[in-house]
Amino acid sequence: MNMKNDKTIAVIYFIAGSMCVLAALNYLRNTNRRVVLAALMLCAAAVLAAAGIVWIRKNKASQTAAKIRTGGWSGGIEADGNEKYLLSTPLLDYNNENIKALVMMKGWKDADENAKIRRIFAYVRDNVAFGFNLNDYMPASQILRNGYGQLNNKAVVFAALLRACSVPCRIHAYSADKILLDGILSGFLYEKAPQNLLCMTVEIFYEGGWVETDAFALDRKYLTGLKELNAEAKDEFYGYGFAAKGFQSAAADWQGESASIINRAFKRDLGVFASPDELLGERTQEIKGLRAVLYSFAVRHLMNRNIKKIRENAPAQ
Repeated sequence: MNMKNDKTIAVIYFIAGSMCVLAALNYLRNTNRRVVLAALMLCAAAVLAAAGIVWIRKNKASQTAAKIRTGGWSGGIEADGNEKYLLSTPLLDYNNENIKALVMMKGWKDADENAKIRRIFAYVRDNVAFGFNLNDYMPASQILRNGYGQLNNKAVVFAALLRACSVPCRIHAYSADKILLDGILSGFLYEKAPQNLLCMTVEIFYEGGWVETDAFALDRKYLTGLKELNAEAKDEFYGYGFAAKGFQSAAADWQGESASIINRAFKRDLGVFASPDELLGERTQEIKGLRAVLYSFAVRHLMNRNIKKIRENAPAQ
């Protein structure tokens, strides 16, 4: 990722947006017959400004990740052994006061290792509802405030809470097929979705080895509603954020072993990273420019409405 280019693109967006505003004002000043053109120019200016904001946010996250990789950040990941898998980062901001208060209130630190992981796993799975947030560049504290997130957002929260409780963890990245979005998106929007999705799982250092999981991605209520709508699917199931065997038995609690609800969609292993910051400093979702703007400000809200309908289909507890 070229951060200098990102900055340049953001500046271009803002300049183009300013020119559209000036053109609109000129139309309005010179004649009343060009009100429609002026309105179109103002709409174009709004879209360009939004695009500039998206690029600046992405660039800022990339800069913090680059500092971590190069040791320019005071918590750099040059630590030996598993120490680097316990560090706080800009995304894994477990020193945030709200996260510290949550950890203390839940008493996770006082539990034995298995219980600690099991309780954090259940909390992230069910208390951070499955839904599409603004982007992948959000710190754990902000995702927790929002109360929802997609797989990568929830991986950030899970990793941050584990590290807050002194459990070493790291990120495993994959390129996954967009079949994961089938059903949440449909028709033209599904066709135009990126073919490959960047997906994060979390590897936990447990009993002397690394245990990998992404099974926290879908909250129980959503998954229950999904099963109700697809009662005929007994084993493999694809779409709606799921791609694995064992559909009807999915959403089990942490069992101390690797578990996945999306691994059938994985196309390419992208490797292991000490933190999500490190990963996002090297790779990003295959969505840029106007498509990124449309996703951030329109498409994801449609996706979240579809998810809400499925969750509402779940029987009352």
